[in-house]
Amino acid sequence: VIPSIVTLVAAAVHVPAQTELVRCPLENISGFDLSKFSTFCPDNSEPCSLQHLQHTLLTAPAPVFSLELNPSAGDVSLPPSGSLSSPVTTDGLCNAVVFWHEMALDKEATLKADPGSNARQAIYFLP
Repeated sequence: VIPSIVTLVAAAVHVPAQTELVRCPLENISGFDLSKFSTFCPDNSEPCSLQHLQHTLLTAPAPVFSLELNPSAGDVSLPPSGSLSSPVTTDGLCNAVVFWHEMALDKEATLKADPGSNARQAIYFLP
């Protein structure tokens, strides 16, 4: 089955410093300031499963863009830049944005790589 639509979804998140599974950015871990080592992180993004990390979603998930994978549609183009707004659902310090995809297989079935699944998400840590 080929997905008909793929949607990129994002949410603001707080991921506290922890040693499990998160390599970047480094902060204060076990009483040691390791923040200087964060400069070695190439782009401050980290693929990992939020299901296995301490985290708090701070906003409702919001679709960033959708891409139709219909071969008869012709050229596929991504949307130009824009803005995104999502309601704040929990107070906290936003130190990252988490992204995941959702693939519509048909009108009823959608595969979701959201934080509640076993799939991995992309976490972009803010500077």
